[in-house]
Amino acid sequence: MRIRTLLLLLLILPSAATAQSGPSSLQKAWVGPELAYVAFDSSHCVFDFFGRYHINMVYQVKGDTLHLQPSGLNIGYRNIGNPRFRINRLTSDSLVLVPADSGAIRMVKGQPVLYYKSQVLTATDTIRFDSLYFKSTNCLGKCPAMEFQVYKNRQMKFIGGYYAVKTGHYTSRLPDSTYKQLQYLLSISALDKLKTWEQRIYDVPRYTVVVWYNNKRQFINNYELPLVMDQLLKYLMDLPAKVPLQKSGHPFTFVNP
Repeated sequence: MRIRTLLLLLLILPSAATAQSGPSSLQKAWVGPELAYVAFDSSHCVFDFFGRYHINMVYQVKGDTLHLQPSGLNIGYRNIGNPRFRINRLTSDSLVLVPADSGAIRMVKGQPVLYYKSQVLTATDTIRFDSLYFKSTNCLGKCPAMEFQVYKNRQMKFIGGYYAVKTGHYTSRLPDSTYKQLQYLLSISALDKLKTWEQRIYDVPRYTVVVWYNNKRQFINNYELPLVMDQLLKYLMDLPAKVPLQKSGHPFTFVNP
C-alpha cells in the first residue's frame, strides 16, 4: 500500500527535472504512444491524438503549469474552456503532462497522464529504404497537384499539375544532403506504426504517401496525416522546388501504389 501511494505521489507532484528546465525546453516536437504528438514554438502548440482532428492552442507556462487557450477552428473539442496541465516532468528527453482541470480531462478524454519523448530520439538506423511515392491533390484554392517517386539510387520522377512548381513530366536526382534528409525524416516518422482514420473534410488537398522499406510497404492516404509525419510532409511538399527538374523526353505514369 505504501509503495502504491508513493507511485501516485510521483505522478501528482512536480519532479525535480521540471523545476530545472525552463519553458524553452518545451519548444520542440514530442511523440507519445499510439501516434500521440505535441509540438511547441515560442507561443503556440498543436496536439494530435489518433482518431481526432488536431487542436491548435496558444500557451503560457506559469510555474509548473501549462495554460492553454484554443486558437482557430478546432473540430471535436467542445466545452474544454482554457485547459491546464501540470508539467510533471520536463527534460531535454521527456515530457509528462497531467490534466489539471475538467477542461483538460475532457480534452484528453480522461487520460490520467500524457507521456512524451523528444521526436529526435525516435530516429532509427534500421530502415532499408527502397522507394517513396507521394501525391497531393488540388483544392478550391491554389494547392499544388503533383505526384512523384523517389528511388534508393536518388533518382526522382515528377509529374506536375495545376499550381505545381512545374507542369508536365520531369526527372531529377537528389543531392546527397537532400537524400540524407529524407532518410532522417523517414527514421523519425514512426513508419511501422502509421495509420489513418476516416475523415470528412472539404476544400483541402488529399495526400498519399507510400513507402517501400525493409521488404514491406506502408500506405497512408487521407486529408490530415498523423502529425508525427509533419516534418516529412513539409519536406515532400517542398522537394520539387529544391531539386533540378529536367523535362522528360516522353510522358510516364506511376504504377498504382
